[in-house]
Amino acid sequence: MPRPASRPLPIAGRVDARAVPPEPFAVTLTAPDQRSDAPTPALSPIAVAARSIRKVFGATIAVNDVSFDIHVGETHALLGENGAGKSTLVKLLSGLILPTIGSFRVFGEAALLHKPRAAHAHGIQTAFQELTMVRDLTVLDNMLLPYPPTRFGQIRRTQARRMVGEHLDAIGLPDIDLDADLRDLDLNERQKIEIARALFRRPKILLLDEPTSTLSGRDIDWLGGLIAGLKRDGVTVVFISHRMREVRAFCDRVTVLRNGKHIATERLADVADEDLIGMIAGKELGQSFPPKLPIPSIAGEPVLAAKGLATISSADVPAGAVSIASKLRTSMKTPRPCVWNSCKARPSRSPGLSSSRSGSSKWMRQGTS
Repeated sequence: MPRPASRPLPIAGRVDARAVPPEPFAVTLTAPDQRSDAPTPALSPIAVAARSIRKVFGATIAVNDVSFDIHVGETHALLGENGAGKSTLVKLLSGLILPTIGSFRVFGEAALLHKPRAAHAHGIQTAFQELTMVRDLTVLDNMLLPYPPTRFGQIRRTQARRMVGEHLDAIGLPDIDLDADLRDLDLNERQKIEIARALFRRPKILLLDEPTSTLSGRDIDWLGGLIAGLKRDGVTVVFISHRMREVRAFCDRVTVLRNGKHIATERLADVADEDLIGMIAGKELGQSFPPKLPIPSIAGEPVLAAKGLATISSADVPAGAVSIASKLRTSMKTPRPCVWNSCKARPSRSPGLSSSRSGSSKWMRQGTS
């Protein structure tokens, strides 16, 4: 049920019911070729500075001597193949793990991010790809974790409900039922609540670890509107995605990782998609996906012929066909070879479950010479 209209809260800053409502979000996804690519000021202050970060898990080097800067108020993309070190960097910035070597500076101050509360104290909040909410709690209870409003040791439920309701209204989620159990919600709804909870804590730096992996269509447009509003409020966003269109639409600069190493940090306006893919993969796109060889178009002429084999007397495979060579074993019967040249007409029955006691069926004999 939609909640009654209430005064929306600002996305960034302290929770204050008397705050002036922010400009409404324009939930639109700008096409890459229409996007405004205003250059980042050269003297823009640094929100996050990573210096010589190295993280080792046993014999595995997940992140190896990585250094880069993220500017205040920008949306910064982290790109790389699976295993490149993106999620490890997110966990390091979130205070879930400590670097083996290296350090972070947050807004110019040395930051020891040894636990999540330390990251929260520096204004860092994360919406994880692996959802971190409790399935057996309600939406309201999950939104309040781990900092519910209390008085004399008791949660102030009325105040908490009002605050969460106003927050969800402000970010375009007025239809979320606060009393619904999380396990009863669809995956995309849970992902949006994960993002909403990170925003509820009023971050200065928001880490989005592949938030669109479970979103599509209007949900991605909704996220684009949120990111645009956060940028207007000066919030720094770190965005991880494998979808180049979203990276182009949402982000200002990009850092590419490969095999745990820093490859490049560039303004998106200065680098083409083909160059980014080359940095990510370590080779040019044409090397990864060479042109396909033409298929012979001579009708009826086989591209493969078999003669006098031990189990098949003869068989011809025409161009463009998918053929299967097999033999059927049944109790007390001699295996009978066959070739099936009609994959398009494949029946629903499995050949091994044929009801024929002779160990063969009409469809299995198709194509036998």
